[in-house]
Order: sequence, then C-alpha cells, then structure tokens
Amino acid sequence: MFRSEDVALYSVTTDGENVWELLNLLGNSQMVMIEQNASSTVAEKGSVAKIRRLEEWKQRLDAFQFKSHKFGKAAPQLTLSLAEVERLVDEKARQHGLRQPMLLEKMLQKADRKIKYFDECHANFDIILSNIVDLVKTRAVLANIYTLMPKNFG
Repeated sequence: MFRSEDVALYSVTTDGENVWELLNLLGNSQMVMIEQNASSTVAEKGSVAKIRRLEEWKQRLDAFQFKSHKFGKAAPQLTLSLAEVERLVDEKARQHGLRQPMLLEKMLQKADRKIKYFDECHANFDIILSNIVDLVKTRAVLANIYTLMPKNFG
C-alpha cells in the first residue's frame, strides 16, 4: 500500500473459528493493512502477531536469497499463484495431518533450522575467502622475497 493512496478504516468482527480464513482472504487481496486495536482480544492480538511474524519471515527469506548469490548459485526464483499456494498448503496439511496454522509453524521451524545452517556456512565461507586472500598475499610475497635479500645472503 502506498502512502499517497487514500485509505479507510474498517472494523471487522468474526468468531474465533473463522479468523484464520478471514485473515488469509484479506491478506491475499494485498489491499489491506491490519492494525491492532488497544482493546483487541488475546486471539486478535495473536493474529496480528502472526502476520507480523510472517512478514519478518518473508524478509529473512529474501535476505537468504540475496546472500545465496555469494556462493555463485542464485536461489531459484519461484512464483506461485494464489490458487497454487492454497493447493500446496492444503496438500501438505493433509499429508502431515495438520491444520494450516500448525503446518505453518512446522514450516517456519524447518526454515529456521535451514537458515541457521546457511548462516553458519555463510560465515565459514567468509572465513575461507579471507584465508584464501591471506594465502595469495603470502604467496606473492614469497615469490618475490629474493629481491629483498642481500646479494651475498646465505
């Protein structure tokens, strides 16, 4: 949503069972911004917190994709339509015998483990590159060290 666009504030109330589906519907429209009301119930605050958490995860995964270029391999670009996403989520939920919110938690836990591993590899890669640079410098010095030695050395 761009700041220059006109906005309107609406209040939507639904029962607890339909919150997830309603938030999915609103979020998928990409035309709403969800705001937490100070008098919100615990369930409503939890939903807003989940949305923020998912936005943070998207940023983490975007950063991961950007860092992957350092390894000389770009992370594959994958664009899915809303229908494809819904189908994949439903399929995975059925495979694991989980409801969508629990499936999402499992997916985020798995992604967290993989990103932590990637970050470790990324740090090691930077260390390896630094060591390579040091070794190349040492080789260059050693290859030309004789020019610094006195003529009658040895």
